Amino acid sequence: MPTSYAYDTGGEQARQRLGSLEAWLDPGTTRLLGSLGVGPGWRCLEVGGGGGSVAAWLSERVRPNGYVLATDIDPRFLVALELSNVEVRKHDILNDELPEGAFDLVHARAVLEHLPARQEALRQLVTTLTPGGWLLVEDADFVSFVPGSGDDDADGALFRKCCAAIQAARGARRQIMADSSTVPFWPRDWSTSGRRAASRSPRADRS
Repeated sequence: MPTSYAYDTGGEQARQRLGSLEAWLDPGTTRLLGSLGVGPGWRCLEVGGGGGSVAAWLSERVRPNGYVLATDIDPRFLVALELSNVEVRKHDILNDELPEGAFDLVHARAVLEHLPARQEALRQLVTTLTPGGWLLVEDADFVSFVPGSGDDDADGALFRKCCAAIQAARGARRQIMADSSTVPFWPRDWSTSGRRAASRSPRADRS
């Protein structure tokens, strides 16, 4: 199945874009990961690892005997981590296999929102979890996010048009910390076998 991605994944502009996302999103991400109990000995899968900041955080958190598999369609920035308990793998979630029942935590941030076949990707991620394992998905929410009333200049007007267009095209849904029965895009007939899921929208909580 072909995979399309809107952004350039290499070069200095990509590194700057990923760095900006990390500075904005990492505090909320690591706070939530910590609340799930991530700790020594956990086996973690970081999907779409980008610049590698979350993989590096997980690496430190799961020491001394934990393990992190960090994947991306372009892993050039992940390779630079050079951490002993982090394996880096070039991987396309829609086309490449992952080990089943292998991970205590699976984390994907700003990944599923780019995939038309997001349910297929989500199904693949669920199969990689151990019983009792956690799946954490973080994606954009253009439904509950509304530009401020003070954004009345030309840039603000353009921004509101962009948000409206994205909302109409994607039909995105509000994402909140939840059990698996209410996580967006989670089919009702799926059996989770004791696995747990949570989701977060940075635009909804501004963290």
